[in-house]
Amino acid sequence: MLCKKVFALFLICGGVFFLFFRGDKNQEIYDGGAIVSIGKHRFVAEIADTEEERARGLSGRDEFAEGYGMLFLFDTPEVGHFWMKDMRFPIDIIWVREGKVIGVEERVLSPSSSLALSELPLYVSPGPVDMVFEVRAGTADILTISVGDAFSLN
Repeated sequence: MLCKKVFALFLICGGVFFLFFRGDKNQEIYDGGAIVSIGKHRFVAEIADTEEERARGLSGRDEFAEGYGMLFLFDTPEVGHFWMKDMRFPIDIIWVREGKVIGVEERVLSPSSSLALSELPLYVSPGPVDMVFEVRAGTADILTISVGDAFSLN
């Protein structure tokens, strides 16, 4: 009986070790995404790199967990135009070019459901971007994310 308990404990400890210490976490991929860093802060990022994924974004979701974000990737730098169609919660939008934050749009609110598509506000990047990162509203303020911060996709 003691042997079975020791074996079970060994399996549990091994599982915990595997989950938390399985190599370079900078290279781990989570749920079709990756780890991104802004300054000293790390996030789990869901990747949107197709036209369809970028158009859908976070629309229709009820929430987004702290420490997570959606990363929009572009093949070539372009001025980003984002809307909040079907968004149910506010977000911060972090505009990125060549590994640096070039702008932060804080606490972008969900639009009224009564607005027509043509009436939805557009959020435009301050210049061409190759990545856009969306996180829970207030994250940029709490973590003091600002223009010039290093941004990397690990």
